[in-house]
Amino acid sequence: MNELKGKKIALVVSKFYPDLSAQLVEGATKKYMEFGGEAQNLKRFNVPGSFEIPQVARKLVESNQFQAIVCLGLVIRGETAHFDYVCENVTRGVGEIARKADIPVIFGVLTTNNREQAQERLGGLKGHKGEQSMEAALEMMKTLGEIQGLRTKH
Repeated sequence: MNELKGKKIALVVSKFYPDLSAQLVEGATKKYMEFGGEAQNLKRFNVPGSFEIPQVARKLVESNQFQAIVCLGLVIRGETAHFDYVCENVTRGVGEIARKADIPVIFGVLTTNNREQAQERLGGLKGHKGEQSMEAALEMMKTLGEIQGLRTKH
């Protein structure tokens, strides 16, 4: 497959839970390469935690340098309401950017109750969120490209 040849994709990656974030990036990168992506066109932008993902995603959309943005991170429930606030804000923030952007902005942030649930979603029984997020980016790039093609025909 050669669907991503020449296409630049940005990964916005939360550094919180670095071992788990690395697995998200690994899965996304694997899928990117399977579909013909070139290593030099996959750019990683690190942020301290998931709360900071929307700001960097917005700046990357505004840069007009990428054909898709894939947001990757993890929020694991703790003993306080912090989990709820972070989940709500990162979800809303990425969603708002995606609705306004002309390119795909993919939400690949795991929100789980514990590390075990996160692992199940990083290649375990629940699939691999990194791979799924990159696949979603590719599918949306195709769909948005088809829509753009319709515009230019009229």
